Amino acid sequence: MTTRSTFALCLLLAAPVLATAQSTSDPATDPLPPTAPTGPTDLDHYKCYFVQSPEQQIPLLLQDQFDLGATPPQVETISDVRLVRFCNPVQKTLNGVTTKILRPADFLALYLLNPQPSTPRRALITNQFGAQSLALRNALILAVPSGSATPPAVPTIPTNLDHYKCYSASGEKIGVSVTLTDTFHTEFVQVLEPILFCNPVHKTYPVGTSPTKIQRPAAHLACYTITPIPFQGVITYNNQLVPATTGPPTVPVSEADILCAPSFKLQWYPIPPPTAANGSTP
Repeated sequence: MTTRSTFALCLLLAAPVLATAQSTSDPATDPLPPTAPTGPTDLDHYKCYFVQSPEQQIPLLLQDQFDLGATPPQVETISDVRLVRFCNPVQKTLNGVTTKILRPADFLALYLLNPQPSTPRRALITNQFGAQSLALRNALILAVPSGSATPPAVPTIPTNLDHYKCYSASGEKIGVSVTLTDTFHTEFVQVLEPILFCNPVHKTYPVGTSPTKIQRPAAHLACYTITPIPFQGVITYNNQLVPATTGPPTVPVSEADILCAPSFKLQWYPIPPPTAANGSTP
């Protein structure tokens, strides 16, 4: 896996992809309303705090729209994960407009995946920060629906929140100020630039069982770096990847550095490899 600094560096230095290709967006598998609003109204914003945790050997399978759009369709095999961020639902105020929390008991745990193949893509998205064109690379993160509670209460795992597979993303800087209020505190931060783009994903765990069903196929998450403000806290969490033998763990968290916004993916473009002068692929 990686250290905190390497993890951040890998995400922030994702190189933009400038080529274009034909869109393979399929309204039948990724429906959008006839006139898309700025972003989904049935999904919360999430503010993600740094967590340091050991690696877990967990075999699971992932399949999202990008995998289904490949020729032939693919399933990504995951062998190990590591918890690197824990995300609280957050109230966001932008330009005097407040987006309230819909589901205060639904959290997301971000797990760093073992290295996955890198396939350049471009996605056209929209959310409350406007329309954006993102260059996407390899899958880095699995976002897992999680519960959080104060001991001795046992966190309840959400059943109405999707899993998300998140890809390294780069794009134009956002550069706006927002006020964020979650269960920890209220902060005034700068939203800087895109770092991840997340598709809802079918997750099979344990392998051999039925995959989790996607409940909101049109609802995605676009995640952005934010200015971190010093903070120390503690969480107790539970999700489908927490071993039943250990029970919900309690871990320290520190300053938040990522904000994820509900987003629509309007189109996406796989980027073909460069072609040499003789027509072959180098």
